[in-house]
Amino acid sequence: MKGNIVIAPNKPTILPENFKKVDMGNEQLQALLNVYTDNKEEAMRVFNFSIQERFSTLVNQIQHSTGERKFLLSLCNNKLYMLIPSNKDRFEVSMFSRIDYNSIMKDFLVTREVVSFIMEMNRQNELRKEVEKKRKE
Repeated sequence: MKGNIVIAPNKPTILPENFKKVDMGNEQLQALLNVYTDNKEEAMRVFNFSIQERFSTLVNQIQHSTGERKFLLSLCNNKLYMLIPSNKDRFEVSMFSRIDYNSIMKDFLVTREVVSFIMEMNRQNELRKEVEKKRKE
């Protein structure tokens, strides 16, 4: 990937000066989030319609599970970083508290959408690699 992309519902407080907001051409998606990048063409290529649809589903699942639309996705140096809200302390075991099955199910649904999104990103990346390889031949 040639460039860096940051996706968030609001403008992140810290962005490099060369990052500009990109119009992705999808009104439904733009109502949910903002895309910032230092390479518009690469952002349009990486964040294609299929990825946009999968990400919209993920954002809706996060909002349904947490009641908030807080998240951050960053593609930087060919690595994917995701920040997803949770009302749980993931660093401390709570062995003596009651199991909340509703909360567990919400966490499972968000996790399932995250995995699905990552799988789609990987699939799209493999397709791009194949196309580039065929072009060189």
